[in-house]
Amino acid sequence: MTRAVASPPGWRGAAVIAGVAAAALALVPALAGDFTLHMLTTSCYYTILAASWNLLAGFTGQFSLAHQAFAAIGAYTSGLLIRYFAVPIWFGISSGVVVAALFGYALGRMVLSMRAIYLAIATWAFAETVHIVLTAAYPITRGELGLDVPPLFRNLDPLSYYYLFAALAFVSVLAMYAMVRSPLGQFMRAIKDDELRAESLGVDTTRVKIVVFTVSSAFAGLAGAFYAHYVVVLSPQLADFNEMAKLIIMVVLG
Repeated sequence: MTRAVASPPGWRGAAVIAGVAAAALALVPALAGDFTLHMLTTSCYYTILAASWNLLAGFTGQFSLAHQAFAAIGAYTSGLLIRYFAVPIWFGISSGVVVAALFGYALGRMVLSMRAIYLAIATWAFAETVHIVLTAAYPITRGELGLDVPPLFRNLDPLSYYYLFAALAFVSVLAMYAMVRSPLGQFMRAIKDDELRAESLGVDTTRVKIVVFTVSSAFAGLAGAFYAHYVVVLSPQLADFNEMAKLIIMVVLG
C-alpha cells in the first residue's frame, strides 16, 4: 500500500480564508494602540520567516537551522549598501533579497545531499559563521553597537509600517501557498514522504531541494530587508540561534 501525501486546502477554501484574514488585518488598527501595532508588525515579520522555513522543513522534510541567517543577510545587505554606497532604499531591499537567495543557492548546493542530523549541523554551522562575522567585522557592521539604517517612512508612523508588513505577509503566504499547490509542491511532498522512492520515479530530488532552499532563503531575505528599515538599528542578534528557535516553535505549534 502507498501512503497518501497530505495536501493543503483547495483554492476555494483558501480564498475564503484569505478573504477573512485580509478583512481582519484591515480592521485591526481600529482597535489597536501603537504598542499593539508594533507587536503585530513584528508578528508579520516572523510570519514570513516561519512560513518560508515551513516550505523547506514542513513540506520538503529538509531541517535547516540557517533560516534566521538569511534574514540577517537580507537586512545587512540593504543596510550596508545604503550606508556605504548611498543607494536608494528600494534598491537596497531588492539587493538584500537577491543576495540572500544567492547564499541560499550556494549553501543548498553544498549541503542538501546530507540527510537528517548532518544537514541540521551543517546549516547551524553556517548560521553561526554569519553571526560571528557580523559581530567581529566591527569596522564595517559596527558589531554589537548596531548599524544605523534609514527608516522607510520619515514620520515613523506605526500604522504605515503595520499595513506594509501585513501586506507583505499576506502576499508572501499566498505566493507560498501557490507554490505548494503547484507541481513543484507535489514533488516537495513526495521528497518528504520518501525521497528514494521519489528518485526512483524520476524526480530530480536534488534540483527540487535546491529550488525550495533558494526560494525560502529569498523570502527570509525579503523579510529581513524590510525589517531592517523598521527597527532602524541592526544587531548581529538577528542571526542568533534564538531566532531560529522561535521559528521552529512557531511552525510546530502553529
